[in-house]
Amino acid sequence: MRPESALLLAGMLALAILISACTSTTVPPAPAVNASPVTGTPSVIPTLPVLPQETSVPLAYPRPATGTVVAGEDLRGAIGELILHNNDTAADAVAALYIPGLDTSLTSVYIRHGEKYAFESLDDGHYNLYLMFGSGWDPNRKQFMENATYLHYSDVLIYQTISRSNTQNPYFHFTSNEFWISTGMGNVDRVSPAEFPRL
Repeated sequence: MRPESALLLAGMLALAILISACTSTTVPPAPAVNASPVTGTPSVIPTLPVLPQETSVPLAYPRPATGTVVAGEDLRGAIGELILHNNDTAADAVAALYIPGLDTSLTSVYIRHGEKYAFESLDDGHYNLYLMFGSGWDPNRKQFMENATYLHYSDVLIYQTISRSNTQNPYFHFTSNEFWISTGMGNVDRVSPAEFPRL
């Protein structure tokens, strides 16, 4: 072989080795493919509704009208009379009549402040008078929920009817009492809620 040819062959061989080295480089592995990215509005995890906590605020009930019977019966048929003026400037009242020895009221009525009520059908007999003053009347509990005051009238109320049919000297008499009541009235004893008889 001629020297020129040997040199050319050696150059071509070196070039082939160089091209092979360049094209056979190791390709790095492709990165791992994760799940497709989330698009749009992300889902919201549902939560339970928050329930309101029970509070001690009493329910508001309509204010009873004067003369509303709170407990007992609406008296009828007799002629004894008890007139009560609620002279208190802010507190409503409940007036309760009890027959001594009984633990529940014969009758109890609601009297708004500045108004009056007359028990007009009281039989002859003895009665105890209890008074409850306040505001925020609860008809279920039968008590005032705000500023409650409990009073007992000190004297026993005695009712007696006297009549004579003698035409020459006719005579008729029945008992009538009239009081102006308030939280600051006299001739009363202040009692606790536990001491106030059941309505």
